[in-house]
Parts: sequence; C-alpha cells; structure tokens
Amino acid sequence: MALTATQTGPALRWGAAAGIGVALSAFQLALVAGARRAARSEREAPIDARRFLHECATGAADSLEKVRKVTDGIAQLFASSFRLGDVHLFADAHPSMHTLDPRVRTWLVANDAPIATAHLEELRLGGLREPILQFLRGLGGDLVMPLVHRDRLLAVVTARGPAARVVRGDLAGELRTVQLAAVATLGELRLRAEADHQAGVAREVEAAATVQRETAPATTSARLAGCRVVRHYAPARQFSGAWWCARELPDGRLFAGIGEVTGRGAAAALLSATAMGVCESATRWLGGGLELHGVLELLHRAVRGASRGAFAMSAVVALVDVEARIVTFAGAGHPFPFLVHPAARGREGARGSLRSLVSRGSQLGAEQRPQRSLGTTDITPGDVLVFFTASLTDARDQVGTTFGERRLQHILRRASLVGPVGPDGSDLVDQVADEVAAHVGGRSLDDDVLIATVHLL
Repeated sequence: MALTATQTGPALRWGAAAGIGVALSAFQLALVAGARRAARSEREAPIDARRFLHECATGAADSLEKVRKVTDGIAQLFASSFRLGDVHLFADAHPSMHTLDPRVRTWLVANDAPIATAHLEELRLGGLREPILQFLRGLGGDLVMPLVHRDRLLAVVTARGPAARVVRGDLAGELRTVQLAAVATLGELRLRAEADHQAGVAREVEAAATVQRETAPATTSARLAGCRVVRHYAPARQFSGAWWCARELPDGRLFAGIGEVTGRGAAAALLSATAMGVCESATRWLGGGLELHGVLELLHRAVRGASRGAFAMSAVVALVDVEARIVTFAGAGHPFPFLVHPAARGREGARGSLRSLVSRGSQLGAEQRPQRSLGTTDITPGDVLVFFTASLTDARDQVGTTFGERRLQHILRRASLVGPVGPDGSDLVDQVADEVAAHVGGRSLDDDVLIATVHLL
C-alpha cells in the first residue's frame, strides 16, 4: 500500500534526525579517539625522541663523532616536526660560549625554556638585559634553546623558521620534549666522556707510578745542610701514597717531611705527588721564612681541595739546624720520628739513647681545621733522626703478624749502642729494610714502606 504524504513526512523527519544523531556520535567518538591518540603520542614522544637521538650516536668512533651525530639528529627533528632549519649547536668549546658572561650563564641555567628571539623584548631581565640580549642575538637564529643538564649549561641550540608559532603554539610541548631528549642524550655523552677521561688519567698515573717504582733505586743518599740524608722505599703492588721530601734552605737549615695518604691507586699517587710539590714549592719560595705550621696548612688545603674530603693524609715536618744544634718538628696524625743518640766513642761504659719526637696533631684533608702542636729538642753531631710511615710497622708476615714498633725500637736501640753503621758497613736504613723484608718473608706488601734517616755530621 502506498504511503500518503502525511504518513511519510514524520517518518522521513525521524529518519533524518536519527542519521544526524548517529553522525554526531561518530564525530564525537572520533574526536575522543583523536584526543586519546594525541595524548598517547605526546606521552610517548619523549621516549621516541630520546631513542632516536640515542640511535644517532650509536656506532660513532669517539665522543666527538657522537656529539656531531646527535647534533645532526636534533636538526632532523627540528626540520621534520617544526619546519625549523639551519640548526647550530654552540658547545663549551665554541668561542662565544668560552667567553660567556658568568651572569648570563647562570640566567640560562635558571631559565632554560626555548626562546623566540622575536619575544626577547618581552622578557623581564632587569640589570642583565643588555648582556643577555647581546649574547642571544649574537648567536643568530629565530629560536634559542639552552640545554641544561644537572645545573650545567651543556650547549645552546639555535634554529631558523617560525619560532614564535612553535614556542607558543600547539607544538610547544613537543618542542620541550625534543629539548629534554637532547639534554638527556648530550648529558649522558658528557658523563661518559668525563668518566673515560678520568679512567685514562688513572691508568696513566698508575703506569707512571709503576715505572717510577721499578726504575728508581730502592735506597738513595745525599748530603744536605751538614747532614747525610738516606731514604729507602719499598713499593707495594698498588701505589699507596707514601712520600718524602728533604731540601736545604738558603739559611743553611734542612727541611724534612714525610707523609702517607689514606687509600691506594691513582688517587693516592696524585695526592702524594701534590704533597711533594707543595713542600718543594714552600722551600723554594718561602726560603728562610718557612714555618712548619704554614707548611702543614698548605698541605691540608691541597689535600682538601684535591679530594673534597674523600682522602686524608698524615705527615711530619721538621727543620734541622745543625749550627744551632736544634730540631723543630710538627706532626699531623703520623707516627712520631725517633732521635737516636749513639754512645760516645772511646768512652768505656757510655750508653746511647733513643727518644720519640712527640708532636700530636690531627690528619690533614678533613673538613675540620686540623689541630697541631710544635716540638723542639737539642741535637748533637752523630745523632740520627729516623722518619718512617705507618706501613713499616704494619707490614705483615705470612700469618698476619705485624712488624710492630717494638721491633723497630729494638733495631734503633742496637744502633744507639754500636752506631748507625753496622759492622758490615750497612746503614741504619738498610738494617731496618732488611729486617722488614725478612719479617715479610717474600709476601707482597700491602702498602708502600718508606723509611728515611738524617745523620748529623
């Protein structure tokens, strides 16, 4: 049966309404799905951008090539995602970064958001306006993007194109994503390069210390300031930071210093070399005006500055005045030196003596200011000052028994009776070294063993 016009009108109207409703629902669902895809894409973008830059650096021969490939990757991201081109990365080595005003660098670290150069006049810069604007405009480009990693300005990236639209438009979030990916990738490359450099320095220092130990004579002797100075050094398998310095001052006195760094390896080698350099520089530049507490303060600052509290150092320094027949000494957590006074020759029943030169003080390099004391004692020709490191008395035999200070004192008391030169012509230093070697019995030393004597002639 045919439908009349009055019958078909409402049906058509309801059908059209239903169709429009379905279309609107579908459109809304499409919008929601698109929004979800956009949100999901935005969340995944940081991973994708960082992965892309990481893959750019893969396979590079060295750190410089990795940085160049990452820079090329940043340029590709700018070109493909933001229609920006002519990308430049200004790293620390670039002249414009090398001469960067520290105040501008600090501002860039604190304000690392991408900047459109067209918006520079809108920034509130206060008294730094001129240097900041001069630097940013000097780089060129329509967009400037600081790359800051752990409060450190790694580089500044510039690009040309519609920067104003990118910074403030819908792509601002994606631009920030690329920036963070670049920061993470370059920061990782920087940390790896620094770690490789430090490891290389450590290997070189350890190799140099090994060569020095193997080529330098175990025992050395020299005449300085009316004294005969003898030093014996027995190295361990790994450098442990024992050092010795003896220098004649312009006024005829003798400066002597001995020390030992906590720890082993390249760091200990560097600190012991630093300590020797400090002592040699002090004797050269201060000359007759040298003071022992001043030297200890210089050593404390050197160790503190070089190790940031990670290491400490014990030391004893002394000034020997043969003409005035007096020795002045100061200690910093180090074993006390001994003064051996041999028996007078030709005197029947004459007895020698052995004394500790006590000067208490705390180790150097700690955060607290070290405590120090100063000691003096009279000396006479024929006396012997004995300096040694704690590693000497701590040397262990096969069952773990230490050499001990009592055993050392026994050797020194015997020297006070018969003289510092044994019947076989061996010096006191050699006698102690032979006893230590016999006690260890071929076992490798845990730490470097150092002993030095100053014979007053």
